[in-house]
Amino acid sequence: MVPGYDPQQVNDLCRRVAAELDAGGSARPLIENATFRTRISGLRYDIDAVDWFLDQFLLPPGYCELGGIAEDAWGDLPVARVAQRTSEKYAFELQCDSAWRDFAQLPGTYLWFPKTAGEAKLRTAELQTLASVQGFGRQSFSAGGRSFTLRRPSGSFSPAVAEFLARAARDDFGHYAENTRTRNFLMGPGFESAGSLRELVDETGTPVLYTAGNNFNWRASASILFPDQRWLRFLVRGSWLANAIMTAVDQAGNKVARYRYIAKSGRQIKHASRGPAEIIVHPSQKLTDEMALALTLSANWFWLYFSSGK
Repeated sequence: MVPGYDPQQVNDLCRRVAAELDAGGSARPLIENATFRTRISGLRYDIDAVDWFLDQFLLPPGYCELGGIAEDAWGDLPVARVAQRTSEKYAFELQCDSAWRDFAQLPGTYLWFPKTAGEAKLRTAELQTLASVQGFGRQSFSAGGRSFTLRRPSGSFSPAVAEFLARAARDDFGHYAENTRTRNFLMGPGFESAGSLRELVDETGTPVLYTAGNNFNWRASASILFPDQRWLRFLVRGSWLANAIMTAVDQAGNKVARYRYIAKSGRQIKHASRGPAEIIVHPSQKLTDEMALALTLSANWFWLYFSSGK
């Protein structure tokens, strides 16, 4: 079973936050001190969605996406599941179906990620290849005429990478879960997340990005760290792969790219790994080689979100 937050506690906090904002106060103290019990059965709220929603109130002034909806055509797009409430399931599926159909209407740079035996290429609408990955292990990449290898880091890593790992562990546990605030993720049990750390290095062995965490079993904790300490997380919203959209969001809450799968025949995707992916990159996002590699690397995380390993 997929764990979720206790809905009564989440609802109570949201009511208190709304009252504080209506009174002209700040919701930050309420949110910063909030903790929720986790449940593995019955009614429960999706951990990733609640974390994403509440974290928006903690962003520095000027960063919160809610303040930029008028200027950003992507600003009001939902990026995560809201609840696991049975009575809302049908309405939620209709919302996801509609978002999936409207995917191509968004402004931005459209990319195509088809797969062939042992290789996948990230291509533009004009069929220009921006990046590719070879091998069934998905460890050999290329972009801009250069080669890159995805590998486990050897030796120690920098404080920035250690903090990146700690953040991935918090994503996995849940930012507001009861035990999260008492854990020392930099030195304690949360450092087990080091096992998921990978680095993408160039021909000289210099890292161009790091990955940590996993999108798996209806949880989205996979993330990418760039050398300048920007990072991306990959949230998923959908009732199943055929109506789902994955959104890459950055450290400031901005939406960077959105992904959807296209079935080879119709919408009934039974074998997700066989279908190509469409990706839209936000109009304000520069499509550098570094970003193309991040998009290529993360595309498989979409269908893995719906995999339970069974």
